[in-house]
Amino acid sequence: MAHPKVKELRATSDKAWAQLRAQLHGMEPHMDQSDGPGQWTTREVLSHLLFEPGWKPVPVLKSFADKDLPVIDIRPGDTDLSPERKTMTLKQFADALESQRRDVITYLEGLS
Repeated sequence: MAHPKVKELRATSDKAWAQLRAQLHGMEPHMDQSDGPGQWTTREVLSHLLFEPGWKPVPVLKSFADKDLPVIDIRPGDTDLSPERKTMTLKQFADALESQRRDVITYLEGLS
């Protein structure tokens, strides 16, 4: 059985995921449009939310300890818009985001 904090985290994540999916409804034709100069497109935002290509969170989570913490390079302004992501559909982005979210939650739910 999952720890109460993990249950709370899952509930928060589920709520945020439902909200994001609702906001994305009907956005497929607008994936590469921005609200104005210098503003990110939907594609850039979704790419930013995905972990960088090839990076897996669970091995990093498994390395956590109360000392010698892993260093994670977070680049807040980087969209990680790889050539593959430039052609992804909205459904492919949603599936990839759901997969990374599910991997993290599944790992956390297995902790004692």
